[in-house]
Amino acid sequence: MEAPPLPDIACLLVHGLNGIRYDFDEIAQVLQDHGYATDQLLLPGHEVHAREARQFGWNDWSDALRDRFEEMLKQHARVVVIGHSMGGSLALSLAERDPRVAALVSLCAPTHLHASLVPIVRLGRYVLPYLP
Repeated sequence: MEAPPLPDIACLLVHGLNGIRYDFDEIAQVLQDHGYATDQLLLPGHEVHAREARQFGWNDWSDALRDRFEEMLKQHARVVVIGHSMGGSLALSLAERDPRVAALVSLCAPTHLHASLVPIVRLGRYVLPYLP
């Protein structure tokens, strides 16, 4: 007797701030081995030089995630969003705004930035591109 086919579920994997789209290769393979479609989103400003990356921010990343999520919903009945670190925060934000997120896995997601760190993060945007 054959096992019944899996429901049409896809998993959208979102890397973190210092990540690249291939960070989830092993997890994507396991999901595919179990019959789930997967897609690894490359966030804008990643896999490029830091000088180019600094022009991108939360809104760009959030828009890219929303757009890819919409594309996947056209092809699959349900989409699960899985994010790591900042990708987890983006996933949480999407799920808060869009009830069509079938399920959510948020790994090590920062949910709050202490106020004293905000100036350091802003400064880092201008300093990091010039570090070797």
